[in-house]
Amino acid sequence: MADGYTTRWDTLVAEMASTAADYRASDYTVATVEPVDVSLVADDGGFVVLASRTDAGSVAELAETYPFTNGERQVVADPGPEVVLVAVVAESADDAAALLIPLHYRRTAGEEGRLRAADGLDVRVRDHAGKELAVLSFADVDPFLPAEPFDAY
Repeated sequence: MADGYTTRWDTLVAEMASTAADYRASDYTVATVEPVDVSLVADDGGFVVLASRTDAGSVAELAETYPFTNGERQVVADPGPEVVLVAVVAESADDAAALLIPLHYRRTAGEEGRLRAADGLDVRVRDHAGKELAVLSFADVDPFLPAEPFDAY
């Protein structure tokens, strides 16, 4: 991809590892997902994230132990000309755990358009067998989007 996607992705993953270390230093239990695959789901505009085999166990354990339904959420989008990278950090409701998930999607009328049209979205983390390990729901999709719509180019 022409916008330096690999370098940008590697930087995002490194920044998320640093953020995870900061959470651990503050006595949080942390799971970071380094996805094998990220898909934008056509029917609801949400994301399906396939966790690596090494991440799946820690994500499942974290999601079973800590409620992420009402905790603090941080979403930061880094738009490039072809791909938008997104960092998602979800804290548990009891401020004891954090789940970090990097995402990406293409800057196309189809993918970005689905997100812009969505009333909300879910980020679903699954294992290789398709079992849902964690689901994070977001009522506001704006933090996932660049300020300027795709068709502005």
